[in-house]
Amino acid sequence: MTRRSFRWPQPLAGDKPRIWYGGDYNPDQWPEEVWDNDIRLMVKAHVNFVSLGIFSWANIEPEEGVWNFDWLDRIIDKLGKAGIAVDLASATASPPPWLTSAHPEVLWKDYRGDTCWPGARQHWRPTSPVFRDYALKLCRAMAEHYKDNPYVVAWPGF
Repeated sequence: MTRRSFRWPQPLAGDKPRIWYGGDYNPDQWPEEVWDNDIRLMVKAHVNFVSLGIFSWANIEPEEGVWNFDWLDRIIDKLGKAGIAVDLASATASPPPWLTSAHPEVLWKDYRGDTCWPGARQHWRPTSPVFRDYALKLCRAMAEHYKDNPYVVAWPGF
């Protein structure tokens, strides 16, 4: 068995045909110090596409109307430079605590009518007009911020 030396691939070429291979990646859920090793392992596994930001609303908008794209910019840049394209999720799968505290009407109710409080995935009510308004503001802010990013190749939910 021979050991290959590791090389970072070339940056993405938008017109290059490829088969996308990858999965969900949630780097905001652990320390930034592990990101480089995560990416090294992804490259070693020939990953070239990840979904990013799925549960990240609280990190992107820690307070109402306060946007924090710094961490997301850093990881998208690292992934892209490693040849890994980004499918940027809407980040609405888990609303931030400030939203559910200020607007508990965005939370769904169980069969008894009891409010299902945060602590699980997708604890929001898709029929809530309040949720939809806030989610649209988030999606617009993300779309505006990332509209010209060459490493973001897919935008589900926008």
